[in-house]
Amino acid sequence: MSSPALELNNVSFRYPGAAEDSLRDLSLKVERGSFLAITGSNGSGKTTLCKLLVGLIPNYIQGKTEGSVFVNGKDALAQSIGELARQVGFVCQDFENQVLCPSVLQEVAYGPVNYGLANYGELRDKAIEDCGLAEFRDSYVWQLSGGRVHLLALAGTLALTPDILVIDEPTSQLDAGNAEMVYSVLRRMNREEGKTVLVIEHNPDIIARYCTACVKMEGGRLAWSDTAENGAARLNAEYPPFQKRQRSGEEPGGDVLLELRDLWAGYRDLKEEPVPVLNDFSLTLREGERVAVTAGNGAGKTTLLKALAGQLKEVSGSFIWKGEALDYPAWKKRVRGRAAYVPQNPALSFLKDSVEKDISFAMGSAADGAKVRELLENFGLSRLSGRDGRLLSGGQMRKAAIAIGAAQSPRLLLLDEPTSGLDAASRRSVMEILMKLSDPGMACVIATHDRAIAESWADREIALDRQDS
Repeated sequence: MSSPALELNNVSFRYPGAAEDSLRDLSLKVERGSFLAITGSNGSGKTTLCKLLVGLIPNYIQGKTEGSVFVNGKDALAQSIGELARQVGFVCQDFENQVLCPSVLQEVAYGPVNYGLANYGELRDKAIEDCGLAEFRDSYVWQLSGGRVHLLALAGTLALTPDILVIDEPTSQLDAGNAEMVYSVLRRMNREEGKTVLVIEHNPDIIARYCTACVKMEGGRLAWSDTAENGAARLNAEYPPFQKRQRSGEEPGGDVLLELRDLWAGYRDLKEEPVPVLNDFSLTLREGERVAVTAGNGAGKTTLLKALAGQLKEVSGSFIWKGEALDYPAWKKRVRGRAAYVPQNPALSFLKDSVEKDISFAMGSAADGAKVRELLENFGLSRLSGRDGRLLSGGQMRKAAIAIGAAQSPRLLLLDEPTSGLDAASRRSVMEILMKLSDPGMACVIATHDRAIAESWADREIALDRQDS
C-alpha cells in the first residue's frame, strides 16, 4: 500500500514573536490523486500549512515546530527546500515575489534549467501553453498585468512537473475567464496526469465544480472534513451571498471632484515606442461616491488607478480637479497627500516593523496614540498591532494595507483588488469597513473582479473593455 501524498501528525507551529500558535495539533492526510480544497477564515493557518508543506518552514522561516510532516512518505522537516521543490510545486499568495526573471520565457524555464533538465524547452513551452500565455511568451514580466503575472508563477511551477501542487489562492486577482482557465489546467493535471492538488480556496462554486474533497480550518486546527459538494453547501449556508444594491438611476455622490478627459496611459517598449493601455478615456468622479472598475486582466484597471494616484510616467490628458484643469505633471504634484493607492500586492504597503507603526507613519503629523488605536479597532487589527504586516496572513495583510490607506485621510481612496484572497467573512468585514469609510468629501474607487462586491458595494460600475486599451 502506497503512502499518502501528504501527511501531518499533531503539528503545531508558532511564528517568532507571536503570542499564539498558528497551527495547533493539526493532523491531516491527503491521498495521492486527491484534489483537496482547504478553506477557512483568514488567520486560521492555511498559508502557514502551505509554507510547512513546501519547506519554507523550517528552512527559511524559523519558529517553534512540533509534530511530524511527511511528503511522499519521507520526513519533510528533514529535507531542504531544493529537495522538496521537485516533489511539491508551490504558488504563494504573494506570487510576484517568486517571479525572478525579466522575461516570460526565462521565468518559466528557470526551474528546469537550474535542475539541469535536458528537455527544459519542451517543459517550458507546455507550461506556457497550458496557462494561456502563448501570446505573451516573448514579453517581459513588467509588461504583464497582475493577473497574468499570477499565471506566469503557475507556469513556472508546472514546468518542474512535481507530483504535488500546492496553490495558495489560485484565482487571486484573476477575472472569471482566467480563473476558469487556471482551474481547468489544475483539473487536467489531476485527472490526466494523476497529480495531487491542494488549493486554498474560498469560493464554494469553484470547490464544488473542481475539487474532490474539502476541509475547513479554524484557529490552526481542522474544523471539519467533507466531500467537495457537501463542503460547498456548508460554506454557502454559513455565508449567504451578498444582496445586490438597488440603484436609483440618479447621479450618485455630491459635487464633481475630478474629471479625466482624453486620458492616454501606457508604457514604452524596448524600442521606446509608446504602447497604450488606456486610450481616449474619460471619467468623472464625485465627492462621496463609491465606484467599482471592472474588466478582464490587462484591460487597464491598475493603470487607471495608478494614473489617478500620479504614479505613472507615460500619461497624457486633462485632469480637472474641482474645476481647475491640470496636465499630468501638474496633477502629480496636486494629488500628493490627496490620494491613497493600495496596490494589488498588499505587502508593498508596509514600511515599518509593525502595523501600528505603519498606520502612525501614514497619519503623519495628525497621528496620536488614540487615533491609531481607534483605526486599529475599527479594522479589527488591535491584536495584530505589534506584528510586522509582511508576516500576516493574506487576508490580514490586505485589511492592514487598506487601514494604512485610510489613515492618510485621502480625497481619493484607490483600492486595487481589495477583496482578493479574502474568505467570505473577511470579505464582508472589509466591505462593511469601506461603507463606514465613506466620506462626503471623498471618492472611493476599487478595481475588482468580484462581481458580488461590484453589485453590492458600489454606487456605480465602470466596465473597461479592450477598446479602451
